[in-house]
Amino acid sequence: MLTGNLNSMCRAQDAPVPAQSAAALPAQPSTQKTKWQHQYRYYAGAQAAAQLYRVVNTGYSVQEAIVKPLYLFAGYQLTPHLAVQAGFLHSTLVESEGNYTYTNQANQQVAYAGKREMLDTAVPVLLRFRLAWKPTHRVYLDALLGSTLLFHRYRADETVTVGGQVQNHVNYDLPTRHLYITGGLSAGFRIVPRLDFLVEATGFRGVEKYSSGGPKQFGLGAGLRYGFDLSKPSS
Repeated sequence: MLTGNLNSMCRAQDAPVPAQSAAALPAQPSTQKTKWQHQYRYYAGAQAAAQLYRVVNTGYSVQEAIVKPLYLFAGYQLTPHLAVQAGFLHSTLVESEGNYTYTNQANQQVAYAGKREMLDTAVPVLLRFRLAWKPTHRVYLDALLGSTLLFHRYRADETVTVGGQVQNHVNYDLPTRHLYITGGLSAGFRIVPRLDFLVEATGFRGVEKYSSGGPKQFGLGAGLRYGFDLSKPSS
Protein backbone atom coordinates (compact mmCIF):
# COMPACT_ATOMS: atom_id res chain seq x y z
CA MET A 1 0.00 0.00 0.00
CA LEU A 2 2.83 2.38 0.87
CA THR A 3 4.58 1.55 -2.40
CA GLY A 4 1.38 2.29 -4.36
CA ASN A 5 0.98 5.67 -2.72
CA LEU A 6 4.58 6.62 -3.48
CA ASN A 7 4.18 5.63 -7.15
CA SER A 8 1.00 7.72 -7.38
CA MET A 9 2.76 10.74 -5.91
CA CYS A 10 5.68 10.38 -8.34
CA ARG A 11 3.33 10.13 -11.32
CA ALA A 12 1.51 13.26 -10.14
CA GLN A 13 4.78 15.20 -9.90
CA ASP A 14 5.94 14.04 -13.35
CA ALA A 15 2.65 14.93 -15.05
CA PRO A 16 2.86 18.09 -17.25
CA VAL A 17 1.28 21.21 -15.79
CA PRO A 18 -1.51 22.46 -18.10
CA ALA A 19 -0.66 25.77 -19.74
CA GLN A 20 -2.64 28.73 -18.49
CA SER A 21 -5.14 29.90 -21.06
CA ALA A 22 -4.52 33.20 -22.79
CA ALA A 23 -7.80 34.51 -21.47
CA ALA A 24 -6.64 34.02 -17.89
CA LEU A 25 -3.41 35.97 -18.38
CA PRO A 26 -3.46 39.57 -17.13
CA ALA A 27 -3.62 42.15 -19.92
CA GLN A 28 -0.30 43.77 -20.66
CA PRO A 29 -0.25 47.50 -21.47
CA SER A 30 0.53 48.17 -25.12
CA THR A 31 3.74 50.07 -25.74
CA GLN A 32 3.02 50.66 -29.42
CA LYS A 33 1.84 54.18 -30.28
CA THR A 34 -1.34 54.68 -32.21
CA LYS A 35 -1.36 56.64 -35.46
CA TRP A 36 -2.71 59.63 -33.52
CA GLN A 37 0.19 59.54 -31.03
CA HIS A 38 2.97 59.05 -33.58
CA GLN A 39 5.31 62.01 -34.03
CA TYR A 40 6.70 62.32 -37.53
CA ARG A 41 10.36 63.27 -37.81
CA TYR A 42 9.88 65.79 -40.61
CA TYR A 43 7.20 68.34 -41.39
CA ALA A 44 6.43 71.04 -43.93
CA GLY A 45 3.72 73.64 -44.09
CA ALA A 46 2.29 76.86 -45.45
CA GLN A 47 0.54 79.79 -43.81
CA ALA A 48 -1.30 82.89 -44.83
CA ALA A 49 0.86 85.36 -42.94
CA ALA A 50 1.99 88.95 -42.60
CA GLN A 51 5.12 90.17 -40.80
CA LEU A 52 6.01 93.78 -40.02
CA TYR A 53 9.68 94.82 -39.64
CA ARG A 54 11.44 98.11 -38.97
CA VAL A 55 14.35 98.56 -41.39
CA VAL A 56 17.26 101.01 -41.53
CA ASN A 57 19.12 102.05 -44.66
CA THR A 58 21.87 104.61 -45.13
CA GLY A 59 20.13 105.94 -48.24
CA TYR A 60 16.84 106.89 -46.63
CA SER A 61 15.05 107.21 -43.31
CA VAL A 62 13.81 104.31 -41.21
CA GLN A 63 10.96 102.50 -42.93
CA GLU A 64 8.53 99.68 -42.31
CA ALA A 65 8.72 96.49 -44.31
CA ILE A 66 5.61 94.32 -44.54
CA VAL A 67 6.26 90.80 -45.83
CA LYS A 68 3.17 88.85 -46.96
CA PRO A 69 1.03 86.90 -47.85
CA LEU A 70 2.58 83.39 -48.00
CA TYR A 71 4.89 81.79 -45.43
CA LEU A 72 6.50 78.44 -46.31
CA PHE A 73 8.41 76.40 -43.74
CA ALA A 74 9.93 72.98 -43.05
CA GLY A 75 11.26 71.40 -39.89
CA TYR A 76 12.82 68.41 -38.14
CA GLN A 77 11.74 66.91 -34.81
CA LEU A 78 14.88 66.64 -32.64
CA THR A 79 13.09 65.20 -29.59
CA PRO A 80 9.40 64.67 -28.71
CA HIS A 81 9.34 68.19 -27.25
CA LEU A 82 11.84 70.06 -29.46
CA ALA A 83 11.95 70.79 -33.20
CA VAL A 84 13.96 73.11 -35.43
CA GLN A 85 12.50 74.76 -38.52
CA ALA A 86 13.34 77.28 -41.24
CA GLY A 87 10.92 79.39 -43.24
CA PHE A 88 10.69 81.72 -46.22
CA LEU A 89 8.55 84.77 -47.06
CA HIS A 90 8.89 87.18 -49.99
CA SER A 91 6.94 90.20 -51.16
CA THR A 92 7.29 93.16 -53.52
CA LEU A 93 5.60 96.41 -52.54
CA VAL A 94 5.25 99.14 -55.16
CA GLU A 95 5.43 102.33 -53.13
CA SER A 96 4.62 104.63 -56.06
CA GLU A 97 4.40 104.38 -59.83
CA GLY A 98 3.19 106.86 -62.37
CA ASN A 99 3.47 108.65 -65.68
CA TYR A 100 1.96 112.08 -66.19
CA THR A 101 2.50 115.33 -68.11
CA TYR A 102 1.46 118.94 -67.67
CA THR A 103 2.29 122.37 -69.10
CA ASN A 104 4.19 124.86 -66.95
CA GLN A 105 3.90 128.65 -66.92
CA ALA A 106 6.51 128.92 -69.69
CA ASN A 107 4.22 126.84 -71.90
CA GLN A 108 6.64 123.91 -71.77
CA GLN A 109 5.54 120.33 -71.42
CA VAL A 110 6.74 118.68 -68.22
CA ALA A 111 6.70 114.89 -68.08
CA TYR A 112 7.30 112.60 -65.13
CA ALA A 113 7.88 108.85 -65.23
CA GLY A 114 8.91 106.93 -62.16
CA LYS A 115 8.59 103.91 -59.92
CA ARG A 116 9.59 103.21 -56.33
CA GLU A 117 9.38 99.74 -54.84
CA MET A 118 10.54 97.66 -51.89
CA LEU A 119 11.49 94.00 -52.15
CA ASP A 120 11.69 91.99 -48.93
CA THR A 121 12.65 88.39 -48.20
CA ALA A 122 12.46 87.05 -44.64
CA VAL A 123 14.16 83.82 -43.51
CA PRO A 124 13.17 82.79 -39.96
CA VAL A 125 15.12 79.98 -38.25
CA LEU A 126 13.30 78.91 -35.09
CA LEU A 127 13.28 76.36 -32.29
CA ARG A 128 9.82 75.01 -31.51
CA PHE A 129 9.29 73.73 -27.93
CA ARG A 130 6.13 71.81 -27.04
CA LEU A 131 4.60 73.21 -23.83
CA ALA A 132 3.02 69.95 -22.67
CA TRP A 133 3.96 67.03 -20.45
CA LYS A 134 2.73 64.64 -23.14
CA PRO A 135 3.74 66.03 -26.56
CA THR A 136 1.25 63.93 -28.56
CA HIS A 137 -1.99 65.66 -27.54
CA ARG A 138 -4.25 66.71 -30.41
CA VAL A 139 -4.48 70.26 -29.06
CA TYR A 140 -1.14 71.81 -28.12
CA LEU A 141 0.82 75.01 -27.62
CA ASP A 142 4.41 75.59 -28.80
CA ALA A 143 6.88 78.28 -27.81
CA LEU A 144 8.97 79.74 -30.66
CA LEU A 145 12.44 81.24 -30.30
CA GLY A 146 15.16 82.03 -32.82
CA SER A 147 16.20 84.68 -35.31
CA THR A 148 15.02 86.11 -38.62
CA LEU A 149 17.24 87.43 -41.40
CA LEU A 150 15.54 90.07 -43.57
CA PHE A 151 16.87 90.94 -47.03
CA HIS A 152 15.50 94.40 -47.81
CA ARG A 153 15.88 96.20 -51.15
CA TYR A 154 14.70 99.71 -51.97
CA ARG A 155 14.71 100.71 -55.65
CA ALA A 156 13.73 103.89 -57.44
CA ASP A 157 13.86 105.06 -61.04
CA GLU A 158 12.41 108.52 -61.69
CA THR A 159 12.84 110.91 -64.63
CA VAL A 160 11.55 114.47 -65.10
CA THR A 161 11.77 116.11 -68.53
CA VAL A 162 10.96 119.71 -69.45
CA GLY A 163 10.43 120.51 -73.11
CA GLY A 164 11.86 117.14 -74.06
CA GLN A 165 15.09 117.69 -72.07
CA VAL A 166 15.92 115.62 -68.99
CA GLN A 167 15.99 117.93 -65.98
CA ASN A 168 16.18 115.39 -63.20
CA HIS A 169 16.92 111.66 -63.11
CA VAL A 170 17.05 109.49 -60.00
CA ASN A 171 18.08 105.85 -60.18
CA TYR A 172 19.23 103.92 -57.14
CA ASP A 173 19.16 100.40 -55.76
CA LEU A 174 19.83 100.06 -52.03
CA PRO A 175 20.07 96.47 -50.68
CA THR A 176 20.47 95.85 -46.95
CA ARG A 177 20.33 92.93 -44.52
CA HIS A 178 18.81 93.02 -41.04
CA LEU A 179 18.80 90.52 -38.18
CA TYR A 180 15.98 90.21 -35.65
CA ILE A 181 15.55 88.16 -32.49
CA THR A 182 12.26 86.32 -32.92
CA GLY A 183 9.91 84.79 -30.36
CA GLY A 184 6.28 83.80 -30.19
CA LEU A 185 3.58 81.22 -29.59
CA SER A 186 1.97 78.67 -31.89
CA ALA A 187 -1.35 76.96 -31.11
CA GLY A 188 -2.06 73.75 -32.98
CA PHE A 189 -4.85 71.24 -33.55
CA ARG A 190 -4.32 67.81 -35.13
CA ILE A 191 -7.02 67.39 -37.78
CA VAL A 192 -5.90 63.92 -38.92
CA PRO A 193 -2.79 61.97 -37.87
CA ARG A 194 -0.50 63.72 -40.38
CA LEU A 195 -2.14 67.14 -40.70
CA ASP A 196 -2.24 69.98 -38.16
CA PHE A 197 -3.88 73.40 -38.21
CA LEU A 198 -1.70 76.19 -36.74
CA VAL A 199 -2.27 79.75 -35.58
CA GLU A 200 0.90 81.70 -34.74
CA ALA A 201 1.87 85.09 -33.33
CA THR A 202 5.48 86.31 -33.28
CA GLY A 203 7.39 89.39 -32.22
CA PHE A 204 10.66 90.80 -33.57
CA ARG A 205 13.45 92.89 -32.08
CA GLY A 206 16.26 94.18 -34.28
CA VAL A 207 19.83 93.73 -33.10
CA GLU A 208 21.13 96.85 -34.89
CA LYS A 209 20.88 100.47 -33.84
CA TYR A 210 17.58 102.29 -34.54
CA SER A 211 15.86 99.06 -35.61
CA SER A 212 14.22 98.29 -32.25
CA GLY A 213 12.25 101.47 -31.59
CA GLY A 214 9.33 102.95 -33.45
CA PRO A 215 6.33 100.86 -34.51
CA LYS A 216 5.64 97.44 -33.07
CA GLN A 217 7.28 94.63 -34.98
CA PHE A 218 5.16 91.50 -35.10
CA GLY A 219 3.81 88.74 -37.28
CA LEU A 220 0.56 86.77 -37.54
CA GLY A 221 -0.17 83.62 -39.47
CA ALA A 222 -2.57 80.70 -39.86
CA GLY A 223 -2.16 77.59 -41.96
CA LEU A 224 -1.46 73.86 -42.20
CA ARG A 225 1.45 71.58 -41.32
CA TYR A 226 2.01 68.09 -42.77
CA GLY A 227 4.14 65.48 -40.99
CA PHE A 228 6.07 62.66 -42.65
CA ASP A 229 8.98 60.23 -42.24
CA LEU A 230 11.67 59.65 -44.85
CA SER A 231 12.15 55.99 -43.85
CA LYS A 232 9.49 53.34 -43.30
CA PRO A 233 8.85 52.49 -39.64
CA SER A 234 10.16 49.11 -38.54
CA SER A 235 7.51 46.41 -38.19
